[in-house]
Amino acid sequence: KDSSILADVEVSGKITLKQASHEASIEEVIANLSFYPKAEQGQQVISLTTNPGAEKQGDTIQFVWNKPLPGTLEFRVESRVKTTIYRPAVRGRVKFPLEDGLVKQYEEFTLPTEYVESENPQIVMLASSIVEGDDDLMIAVSRLAGWVRRNIAYNLTSITADAIQPASWVLENRKGVCDELSTLFIAMVRSLGIPARFVAGLAYSDLPEVAGWGSHGWAEVYFPGYGWVPFDISYDEFGYVDATHIKLREVDDPKKASTEYQWRGRGTSLIASPLKLAVKVIDRERLEDKAVDITASLISDEVRLGSYDLIRVRLRNRLDSYAATGLTFSRSPGLRIIDYNNDTIEHEVVVLRPGEEKEINYAAHIDSLDEAYIYTFHILIVTDENASAELRLKAFTGADYYPFEYFYDSLMPAQRKARFALSVECTMNKTPIYVYETALALCRAANKGNAVIRELRICHENDCKEMSIGISQEPRINFSVNFSEPGKNEVVITAKSANISKAEVINLEVLDAPTIALKQVPLPDSVRYGHNFNASFSALKLSKSTPYITVITFSSPGYFKRWELGDLDADHVFVVELNSADLKAGNNTIRVEATYLDGNSRSYSAEKSFKVFMETPTIWERIRYMIRLFLSLVGFE
Repeated sequence: KDSSILADVEVSGKITLKQASHEASIEEVIANLSFYPKAEQGQQVISLTTNPGAEKQGDTIQFVWNKPLPGTLEFRVESRVKTTIYRPAVRGRVKFPLEDGLVKQYEEFTLPTEYVESENPQIVMLASSIVEGDDDLMIAVSRLAGWVRRNIAYNLTSITADAIQPASWVLENRKGVCDELSTLFIAMVRSLGIPARFVAGLAYSDLPEVAGWGSHGWAEVYFPGYGWVPFDISYDEFGYVDATHIKLREVDDPKKASTEYQWRGRGTSLIASPLKLAVKVIDRERLEDKAVDITASLISDEVRLGSYDLIRVRLRNRLDSYAATGLTFSRSPGLRIIDYNNDTIEHEVVVLRPGEEKEINYAAHIDSLDEAYIYTFHILIVTDENASAELRLKAFTGADYYPFEYFYDSLMPAQRKARFALSVECTMNKTPIYVYETALALCRAANKGNAVIRELRICHENDCKEMSIGISQEPRINFSVNFSEPGKNEVVITAKSANISKAEVINLEVLDAPTIALKQVPLPDSVRYGHNFNASFSALKLSKSTPYITVITFSSPGYFKRWELGDLDADHVFVVELNSADLKAGNNTIRVEATYLDGNSRSYSAEKSFKVFMETPTIWERIRYMIRLFLSLVGFE
């Protein structure tokens, strides 16, 4: 591998302007290019020129043409770039799952997008099951990367080469190119609440289908306290990228355009050709210092035909930070390298903690070959830094035989410890809540542990919902709640599984319906004509809840009165002075009504009627009353 590369990078584009008629015109064309080399960690931009001249606006280079003629417009960015192996020094364990609040500034890179479908149920549960029991972020993320590398085939079919596919498609079809592998990986990482983003750039490949420099996509994962750490699934580079990676842009979704075009005019169409990319290497430096040392040994150098043998691979991380290395096993007819699942191993990526020395065991299985011969197998194990260990194994009739079960315990990986933790938080959907209402308890059940919570039953009384919750997932669950009595109430939500028992209690005050009673103060048995008298009544607040927008009306023959009280927080007494001249002889009806609302604007009313008896007036009483009324009108008492 190269430790550094010096290269000239050219990004060019072409725009074709076509007029629909002789009257067509175009005032301005703008091309905003974000796909070009920028100064990054592990990447130095020594020079950058544009043709035609352009302005930088943030991370965008803007080309502007004023009143261009129909035809072709071309633009170009030429830069000289020096890249090095970029391995961010993650020197300590970052706890997994991530604690709340650690990644708030990069929340956009934890959310699902059109192609990064991190809320897809299959992706969520798959990612959680892969990392179950892990408590180290680097180990967990690398485990996801390893799963994608082993289970998604790199496939340059037309459907994946010409147009990127969403993560769910990649998972279902188990194939894709670099963009698809990275998209699925990013979706899996985000499903665990970890920020991850897509990087678009250039890289060198020696694959026959895509030999040379070309467009390439990889991922970056955010590690709190350390920053963005690269993961290139296609290149088996976990936690680093080699010097052949030239970064051009990072986005939250791989579908986002690298160039945006704008134009003003009429009768003119704009056709943009795909960007062209070219790289010319000027100089390179070979990698001298290796991050990982390797040695290997066999339990026995000689075994019987059809037997198994144990390969012990010892790795030593020479760095004071995490390091990952790929192990490639040579192929030999008649020999198979397998793991504890009896799966054939040809390549595997191993992650080492800072300064760690680690032993990994594999089984070598010899086929049942012709017993007339002695076979010698050369087993070569090479790291991605070209460090290697070579073994020689002889197989023949008469040697010792070892069954697979003999080595099974040695092949088993270390057990991971599952930690189950669930947080249940509930609130009511509204306040206040009246006793007549059906309310909603809004709950969020958050998996705070490092294991899938399976077959969880979340219940309110007899209303239960069953689910499994992936790591860092926070499903929302709602329950309908009714109340039989006002006053202090409890809403109890329980969550139980084989590993979890949790209860959440919502304490709340449930209001009764507002109630106003109208009470009459007794009137005289009878009144004489032309005399004033008082009619008194009370508006009594009988409920604990407050009546709102309270209006009291009083009506009697010849008289009407209205009081707007607003919120009735206490009892009110009303005294109305009436004149019997407005009454008719005999019984008269006086009506009092109260209208009011509760906190939901639900309307209520109360009404009270009472009688007053007026004696039949004499003729002289009527005359005296009329004279007195006339004098009061003209200003005499």
